[in-house]
Amino acid sequence: MSIVPILNKGFTLIETLISLVIVTAIAAFLPLAISSLDGTGSIERMKSEQEKDIFFQQLRLDTKYTGMITTGVQRIELEEETEIITYELIGTNIVRKVNQKGYEIVLQHVSDFEAEMVGEGAKVVVTAESGASGFVHIGPSQFEKGVHEGWISRGQ
Repeated sequence: MSIVPILNKGFTLIETLISLVIVTAIAAFLPLAISSLDGTGSIERMKSEQEKDIFFQQLRLDTKYTGMITTGVQRIELEEETEIITYELIGTNIVRKVNQKGYEIVLQHVSDFEAEMVGEGAKVVVTAESGASGFVHIGPSQFEKGVHEGWISRGQ
């Protein structure tokens, strides 16, 4: 009776699974790595676009309860029943103040912020340091002719 040696000429299941996980991880991060190396800054552009959209959404929400809009040099004031909300450019940031108390930065890396009156509302234009710009028309939407009179409080 002769003993034949067993030759281990393959991979175990664990080795195969580990290799598969490594290849999958590389494949998942490859498009991200390529886009960051091409120099266009597409990730930064998408992030900046998203921040601008959130800023415009906040501005529209504040305008929803506004009775009067006032514009100035690189600023806009929204007067509500009990609050005055101010958006203004300070340095490269647009800040939001409520009743001139404290502030919160709502948009960064801004080179220009313009607001001009258009009818009962205003047109707000924001230009980023990268040169990209966006605008939004805002206005007191609750003052539909013949439907509402006076103020609409946030609680209603």
